[in-house]
Amino acid sequence: MNEDKMKWVSFQLAPFHQSAETEIFFIVEIAHGVKSQAENNEPTPYPKAIVLWILAHIYWPTRSSGFRTRQSRAKMRSIPEMALGSTGKAIPLVGMGTAVYPFAPSETMIDSILTAIELGYRHFDSAALYQSEKPLGEAIKKAVELGLIKSRDELFITSKLWCSDAHHDRVLPALQNTLKNLQLDYLDLYLIHWPVSLKPGKYELPVNKDDLLPIDLGSVWKAMEDCQKLGLTKAIGVSNFSCKKLEELLQTASILPAVNQVEMNPLWQQKKLREFCAEKGIHITAYSPLGAKGTLWGTDRVMECEVLKEIARETGKSIAQVCLRWVYEEGVSLLVKSFNKERMKQNLEIFDWELSAQDLEKIIQIPQFKGFPGVEFVCQTGPYKSLVDLWDGEI
Repeated sequence: MNEDKMKWVSFQLAPFHQSAETEIFFIVEIAHGVKSQAENNEPTPYPKAIVLWILAHIYWPTRSSGFRTRQSRAKMRSIPEMALGSTGKAIPLVGMGTAVYPFAPSETMIDSILTAIELGYRHFDSAALYQSEKPLGEAIKKAVELGLIKSRDELFITSKLWCSDAHHDRVLPALQNTLKNLQLDYLDLYLIHWPVSLKPGKYELPVNKDDLLPIDLGSVWKAMEDCQKLGLTKAIGVSNFSCKKLEELLQTASILPAVNQVEMNPLWQQKKLREFCAEKGIHITAYSPLGAKGTLWGTDRVMECEVLKEIARETGKSIAQVCLRWVYEEGVSLLVKSFNKERMKQNLEIFDWELSAQDLEKIIQIPQFKGFPGVEFVCQTGPYKSLVDLWDGEI
């Protein structure tokens, strides 16, 4: 609600309260009270015209998002950023994931994204597969309306091309549909979700293995480059690519991938891949930094790791904070998903302390285990006959 509306409502409500000026957060409390009175046919002290205006302009616009006061916005944390090669974009080093399994949009997601923006999150990661693009778009729109951000330009929005659209002639329409879902003119980053193609039409995981097809990486990447040249995305990249597949891509690419988004946490440290990407100027973004417990692609091994529990006890931090701090200290960005406000806050409390050399040495020694090897994409009749084929021997 803009300042003029606030003043008008404050003036109208002033006779009913001791204060000559009614603060905006108090007005919203009144709005919720008026709504309750109206539903229960209870009398209200306010004129009918004021009641109707409050319901139309204050209660309903703030119903699903909750109301953010100036005081709560002051608690926002600043998140460090890192430049993405020659793209001119900087990626926040902590972002919020939106993948909820089973995949489905929800009103809860909208409110959680608004809370995240309020706390200081600026990078939001989505995908056609997740069905989270529409809720994310609604949240961005409401964040601007509520004044949490001045414009969409303050955010860094990532989405991904699903395997069923990983065909040269389907890339541009897929991105256009993503932008429609998000109600945006451009993405900050668009990724090929997996080095896999499927028969067009379905957005699902697990996939139907009969639909698996070899990916024509050169032509798909060319279409991704065209999307960037059209200004529909500021940067392009990949996800779940091995060193060998990146090498193959680099041989024909005219625009280098800005990012490779991969699983990374203390139990899957990706040392070889990180060194390769650093050499080629490709930024790494870590997904599942806490192991993604409760999802198809996750396990509880990270959060149940005794080494990490010991470090958490010694540092007085949570296991999650130890994991996130370790990823951050490795010089990559990370995506963490929580819809719990307290955990969202805790996940940002990793910038003003460090892991000791002893802690880091303990983490290096943790036996490695990949949480999501991608067996869903392996089939004797498909392009990848084994996990060795899919990952080129890198797991």
